[in-house]
Amino acid sequence: MRHGQAEKMEIIRLVEGSELSVRQTLAELDVNRGTFYEWYERYREGGYDALATRKPQARRFTEPDPGGGAQAGGKDRPGAA
Repeated sequence: MRHGQAEKMEIIRLVEGSELSVRQTLAELDVNRGTFYEWYERYREGGYDALATRKPQARRFTEPDPGGGAQAGGKDRPGAA
């Protein structure tokens, strides 16, 4: 489930103000600890604005080497002398 910027801030405030341990508080809120600490680090470095949902970065795929990795002259091909 994706959390919005305001919800992330609320979760950070709840964890900071809770009498329970971070682990227990996050379990009650059903928030993954790793995810929380990513948010918390972003918040510490960039404030509230850093909690805004980031657009996923496009994956870049490279075209396969048409020569199969062979060097000029075919020295890397099976059976080449």
